[in-house]
Amino acid sequence: MTLKFDLKSIVLILFIMSIYIYKYPMINHITNQGVTSEVDLNELLMTIMGLFILLSILPVFDKNKVLIKRINAYNDIVFSVILILATPFLLILIRSTGTHINPQRFFGLIIAVAFIIMSNYLPKLSMNTIAGIRTPWSMTSEAVWKKTHHISGIIGVILGAILFVIHALVANKELLSMTIYVIVGWLVLTVVISYFVCRHTSSK
Repeated sequence: MTLKFDLKSIVLILFIMSIYIYKYPMINHITNQGVTSEVDLNELLMTIMGLFILLSILPVFDKNKVLIKRINAYNDIVFSVILILATPFLLILIRSTGTHINPQRFFGLIIAVAFIIMSNYLPKLSMNTIAGIRTPWSMTSEAVWKKTHHISGIIGVILGAILFVIHALVANKELLSMTIYVIVGWLVLTVVISYFVCRHTSSK
């Protein structure tokens, strides 16, 4: 079975690698300003590359081989993950031009955009054993799977849009932490949704 690597993610990875290589003299200066003081860019770059390779080969291990058939939707979700991890490099590029941008706002906006992308493509995933909302209830049938992902996707897009607007207007560390809590809360909610969808479907 032929692997299909996501071109968007490859371009993004090559882009951040070029930032790392050609903007390296400026990285230490920007890091000292506290922009990425808590991020080891060497480790982050290796993590991004390793995670991309891992996520790209995972569809091969899908027992039902369904994920390969809907690989474009899966790859868009992979891209949203890579986009979030690439945020420190994108911030460095912007700062290197002399443009001032609040790090918390930038991180928040990127996370919100990536969350919207992921949530938008979530309903397009067919039932598989690798990616998506895989709970004991969502895996009971194709109907439950589709409805769970449809509802969760809509809620995710709405939450992502709200987070984007909030981060565009306000920037602080507490708000960034709240964004993470909202996403974690959404993940918990998807489990609850799958349970009630399964219960409602089985009662018909």
